[in-house]
Amino acid sequence: MRLYDHPYKLLTAFIVVPTILFGLGLLFTDIDPVPKAYIKEFEFLTGTWCWAVGSFLVVTAIRPRFVEKWGALDSYYHCHKVLGIACTILVFVHFFSKDIGVALLPQLFTFPEGVKMAANSWPLARFTPFAKTSSNIVSVLALIFVLLSFVPQVRYRSWLKLHRLLAVVAIVISLHVLILLRANQVVTPLGWLTIALAVVTLYASVISLLGKSGQSKRFAVTLLQLQVGAKYLKLTLHAEQCPSLRAGNFVFLRLPGSNAHPYTVQSVVDATTFTLLIKRGGYFATLLEQQLHEGMALQCEGPYGLFTLPLPQTGQHALWLGQGVGMSALYDAVQQLPQHAAALTGRLTIVLLTRNAAQDEVVSELSAAYQRLEGAHQAQVQFIVHDSATSGRITPQRLTELCSGVDSLYFCGDSKLKATALQSFEQAGGSADHFHGEYAQWR
Repeated sequence: MRLYDHPYKLLTAFIVVPTILFGLGLLFTDIDPVPKAYIKEFEFLTGTWCWAVGSFLVVTAIRPRFVEKWGALDSYYHCHKVLGIACTILVFVHFFSKDIGVALLPQLFTFPEGVKMAANSWPLARFTPFAKTSSNIVSVLALIFVLLSFVPQVRYRSWLKLHRLLAVVAIVISLHVLILLRANQVVTPLGWLTIALAVVTLYASVISLLGKSGQSKRFAVTLLQLQVGAKYLKLTLHAEQCPSLRAGNFVFLRLPGSNAHPYTVQSVVDATTFTLLIKRGGYFATLLEQQLHEGMALQCEGPYGLFTLPLPQTGQHALWLGQGVGMSALYDAVQQLPQHAAALTGRLTIVLLTRNAAQDEVVSELSAAYQRLEGAHQAQVQFIVHDSATSGRITPQRLTELCSGVDSLYFCGDSKLKATALQSFEQAGGSADHFHGEYAQWR
């Protein structure tokens, strides 16, 4: 089940389920008939909305083993971004829930005179001042961190360090949640869920702070070969205990003393050897180029990504669209076409988007693989190289033309073009269910 492909459905569940549990709790708990008591319940409900989303984000962000049970990690990162923004909005709703309650409750209910609200007997209630003050401070910090995610001038390594501080925010908010519970809320289904989420979130936050995210999927590798091309670095890595990798999966590569960076597996040479293709010019890529040497010990984490790229069968027409370094996800599939051509009974269009075809070694290698196809099989495959240096950037109209008559589309490239490709595919009559897009952006 690919839940990560449907972030808005997930968001709806994170609101609806706590609301249902809240309603069940009202059946067997008494609420003092005073406005303040009702406001406390409304604050409890709105708080659990954002807490459910926030807990999900913190727990899954440490990349536990089950993280891909509901979809690929590459699509999760898009889901994470959508839910992060939604969580920020829900925090504002919760922050102003008291004001909303004060404004609406007198209009909705009539309360008896002279009734007082019972004191909260929850043992942690004595720490209420700390919970309120600290949560206000860290909520502002969290908002700043979220806003920085939209500033492209903030380098990835700096952003990642700042983002890790959200674990501190999560710890403080976990304490805020536990302290501000009321005795009548603790014994409800929503109260049980809230406490469980707080405990799990505290654990995940500590894992994140210690830099142990994804630790269960880490494995040691040795650099066998480093090839420096005009546009890309090609790393050939060997692992004594290599997990089951497939071309198109991705792994996080870690230099000693540096943050882990995600890269697509270009090809799997054998059971213990694989290659990565990395675009030159970025900060970390430059660091790799300067520091890597053959025989160097490194660390990888993965594999991630539920990569599937089936050959089209009789009556089907598939489009494979790769942009920039995203073409590495197509690399192995295109290279293997001559060997697997007999299994290709449908039509296939391969489109490579590049900024300078003459200097793009991946385009050259994939073009050579296409030329190795026999004449009969070449007729089934249309191979197109769109060079923006000579033809300009590809237009939505051109994408729609390429999608005409296409049953399924696989895309790997930046998020902006991914959205355009999906729109063009749908305009050409394609279904979003048959569109598979990898995600190349991580913030």
